[in-house]
Amino acid sequence: MPRPYDVFDPAEITRDQLLAVFFTVAHDPAQAFPGPIVTEVTALGGFRLAPPDQDYVARNPTALHALMNDLPKLDRLRRMFPALYRDGAPGR
Repeated sequence: MPRPYDVFDPAEITRDQLLAVFFTVAHDPAQAFPGPIVTEVTALGGFRLAPPDQDYVARNPTALHALMNDLPKLDRLRRMFPALYRDGAPGR
C-alpha cells in the first residue's frame, strides 16, 4: 500500500539525499539569480496535505509555469538522481 505524502520514510530516501535533491534540483536550478541564494531552515509550523487529485503539472502540462519551472526540475531530477526518480506521484 502506498505511503501518504506527509510521511518521511528514510528507507525510501535519506535526509542527505533529500537535501542533495533540494539544493541541486529545486533551489534555483536554472541559475536565474546571479548571486548566491540563502535558505533559512526553520521548524515547520504546520502541514496540510493536498487533495490526492491535485497534481498541477499532470493537469496542466502545457501551462507556462509548468513548462518554465516544474518540467525542467523534473527533467533535472531524472538526469541527476535516476535512482530516486519515479514517474508519477506516490499512490498512482
